Formats: sequence, structure tokens, C-alpha cells
Amino acid sequence: MKIYIELIMIINFLLDFNILYVVNKILKRHIKTKKILLASIFGNITLIFLFINISSLLLVVVKMLLAIFMSVIAYNYKSIRYTLNNVTYIYMISTIFAGILYFLKDNLNNNMFYLILMLLLTPLITYEIIKCLNKLKNNYRYYYQVKISFDNNKNIELNSFLDTGNKLVDPYTNKGIILVDINKIKKLVKIRSPIYVPYKSLNNTGLIKCIKPVSIEINGLVLKNYLIGLSEHQFNIDGIDCLLNYKLLEELNV
Repeated sequence: MKIYIELIMIINFLLDFNILYVVNKILKRHIKTKKILLASIFGNITLIFLFINISSLLLVVVKMLLAIFMSVIAYNYKSIRYTLNNVTYIYMISTIFAGILYFLKDNLNNNMFYLILMLLLTPLITYEIIKCLNKLKNNYRYYYQVKISFDNNKNIELNSFLDTGNKLVDPYTNKGIILVDINKIKKLVKIRSPIYVPYKSLNNTGLIKCIKPVSIEINGLVLKNYLIGLSEHQFNIDGIDCLLNYKLLEELNV
């Protein structure tokens, strides 16, 4: 039987792209398509092992390493937990795809017809997987991408979570406070003349250092009545660098 390596590469690329695209949508990583394309091209390295005789155990290890590299290329590296979560979903979606495609192949005798049908159905399968899994991922409905602009014409885009527990408000201006990992801000702007806002939590009281942005944009909504609170601690939420204020519940119509 003839093996057309070009056709296999195209199919492998399309499958990898669809898998990474589905994971991007489900986990709301807000990654640009070109990064997913680059990771999908990298995924074709696995085809080398079609022509190399190696043990099954070594092949599993190699594929796991390649999945990790693809995850980092597509979604960047933020933490071990973040990357492992991405890789877990990559394998989960791959298993779903493999099951569907195996079912098609098992019920079709004509291999060429199977390949053509697979290419045609891949976008539809992708759409249905996204649709079904989004229903199961209600925990991610409070994830947003935030663009913060500063007066030095610099912008930063962060993955954020609408935290109903964040009720910090400046008592003098009545502006809500959006918490951001200070390490993300320090790389971008010089923190001068910060505003210190008193806060009180369950076990602690103190002052939180805040700065005033030019604007904050979320889902096309431009906000100017919020302060940026600089958090010294990383947030214990997967892939998040910013905690939105509960006051945004009404403005975003969650």
C-alpha cells in the first residue's frame, strides 16, 4: 500500500490544529491563531516515528514530551499546573477525536473516501466538541481577557477572573479595585505616587498599593472608574493574573 507522506502531514496538521483550537476555546486561553498554527506545524515531528523502530514505552514518553512542547508553544508557560492542565485537555480532546475518527474508519471500507470524509467532518466535529464541553465548563464563564492602558501609551493584556469575593473599593472616590499581579505591572510601567487604599479581610487589615490606569477594556466595554490594586501574591486560580471587582457583575451582564 502506498503511503503519501504529504497527505498524512496535512491530516496530522489539521487534527492537531483542531485539538489545540478546541482546548483554547474551552479553557479560554485567548491565544492568537498564529500560535496554534505554529504548534500544529511542530506537531508534525511525531510523523518521524512512523519510520523509526522504537519501543512502545519510549514512544509514549516522546509523545508526552511533544504534547508538553506543543502546549508551551500554543499557550505559553505560566506555571507547571497551568501547563499540565493544558496537556490534560489536549489528551482528553485527542481521545474524543480518535474515537470519532476510528468509528468512521471502522464503518467505511474505502480508505480514500474515509480520508476525504474525515477532512470534511473535522470542522463540524470541532464545533460540536466545543459546544458540548462549554456546557460542562461553567466554572470558566467568569474568565475574561482584560486590556489595561497606561498614560505612557503602554498596554497590557491579562487573563482575568471575575471574583465576587473582591469587594475592594476606595472609600474616598468609591472606585472599585481590580487586583493585578504586581510582577506583570512592574515590567511595564514605573510605579510612581501610588494610592494607598485601606482594606479589611477576614483575618487581616492593611493598605493596598493602587495605581490609576487610563482605561480598562473588557469585552469591548471601556471602563475608567476603577483602580488597579497591586497584589504581592500570585492568585490561586489557573492561568489568572488579574481579579476583577464584583461591581463588574452588572456592567458585564454576567
